[in-house]
Amino acid sequence: MDLFEHDAAVQATNDDAQTTKINTVARGYYEDPFVRYFARTGSRKSPLINRGTWVRVQAVYDSVYRFLETYRENSCRQIVSLGSGFDSLYFQLQRKGLLQEGDRFLDVDYDSVISKKVEIIRTNPELRTALRADLTQLTNACGAKTDQYILAGVDLRLVEDFKRVTEEVAGFNLKKPTLVICELVLIYMEPKYSDAVLSYLSSSFAELLLFNFEQVGPEDPFGKQMTKNIEARGSPLMGLVAYPSVRAQKERFQKFNFNAVAAMSMLEYYSKFVSASEKIRTNRLEPLDEIEEFELILEHYCTVWASRTTGDLAHIERLLPPEAG
Repeated sequence: MDLFEHDAAVQATNDDAQTTKINTVARGYYEDPFVRYFARTGSRKSPLINRGTWVRVQAVYDSVYRFLETYRENSCRQIVSLGSGFDSLYFQLQRKGLLQEGDRFLDVDYDSVISKKVEIIRTNPELRTALRADLTQLTNACGAKTDQYILAGVDLRLVEDFKRVTEEVAGFNLKKPTLVICELVLIYMEPKYSDAVLSYLSSSFAELLLFNFEQVGPEDPFGKQMTKNIEARGSPLMGLVAYPSVRAQKERFQKFNFNAVAAMSMLEYYSKFVSASEKIRTNRLEPLDEIEEFELILEHYCTVWASRTTGDLAHIERLLPPEAG
């Protein structure tokens, strides 16, 4: 497979993710009035897929909400979503009134993905209204922006381009608290490229918090089949061999001098941080018979919270949700 085919396959994962999310929202797992504008309704997904998607979305949203709450007294909070695809997180934060005037939000993805996302926003009255500002075309990169929201195309393998987009195009302040969301993005990059991204981030931002979500556990039968299925779609998990376990993921971020790192499987996250009432609620939406398979899937995904800060090292703990009673 050549590089073009690989990139196209990785970009196609965005469409799969949005189709899955629109199904999950339609079944009532969580609210997102914007997802329907970024995805076509596809075939109905199984309760197993819907439940897993909901847990993944909850982990991301919990981290973002707690970051914003932790730094609520700061005049400028910055969020970067790497490989953002058509994700509607910025619009969700606006809808909930969680962003302040000085905050900045950067969506980063391939040029083709960003161009399509900008076009969707520009041609949809509901999204334009939710944006609360007009998009202007970027002059020094593919994409568009408002004073607060920037959508920029960049190949993350070209770390100098990513640096330019972050600091010059988006105008991020390296001294302000910054959250970087890596949701199934680093795993599709060769380690030399993903490591370069982490090295740049950890060495540049004074107050950095990072959330990473990706697959682990390729050695057992389930992991081997999972890897095979993903490779068959043309988007191999290039980082899985280098970082195959929760422990390896934790050591990965420690290697880049993150002061504090918390890493766990999504099964541990689900057990610790998803309340009994939420588990009951979602089971009423769609009873789940394949409990063992669901837990097996969650065991093969890992979430990491990493903090690189010159300030209070306890911030990493404040990014984690309170444990469910």
